[in-house]
Amino acid sequence: MYRIGDRIAIDNNFGDVMDIGVLGTTLMEIRGWVSGDQPSGRLLIIPNGLVINHAVYNYTRDHSFVWDEISIPLTYDSDWKRAKDRVLSIIIAETAATTMQADAEIERIGEKYYLPKKVVDPSAYISLTDNWITLDVRYVTDARNRRILHSRLSELVLSALEKEDTITISSTTMTVTTIEGTPVPKKDGG
Repeated sequence: MYRIGDRIAIDNNFGDVMDIGVLGTTLMEIRGWVSGDQPSGRLLIIPNGLVINHAVYNYTRDHSFVWDEISIPLTYDSDWKRAKDRVLSIIIAETAATTMQADAEIERIGEKYYLPKKVVDPSAYISLTDNWITLDVRYVTDARNRRILHSRLSELVLSALEKEDTITISSTTMTVTTIEGTPVPKKDGG
């Protein structure tokens, strides 16, 4: 199911396989108390019984990539078509090499497993919510560098959208209305 060096998840435990023993598997934990797919510094020993009784997710066995997404909330008065074009062009340019590698790896593992042709080119999707337009951008990334690439792409996207007068990133907001002359109740004793 896995080899030394693979990145796996078992029963909500994540890590890179460091040793496979008779009684258990030793992982360099990722996530844990840190965000993203980076090591926590803790060694995690998974009893082999857990491997038998739970699903094993292997992120790197036959290929080195995973899909990732960035979600961008846009105000309804934003030029969402321009935002989609700008963001997608950044993602395509920054992930070109990884996309080519993922395409080749899918072709190769398609010889081993039944695998319908998967599209690895970056893509963008629009959805409507009560508060904003959501622009979701999907791309492939190296499984071990997902957080690093996600951060770099987010910075590039923010920088590009800040320069656009017709595009505004949305956020949850609350409007508080007060009525002038309304007495404020006092607490007892004062």
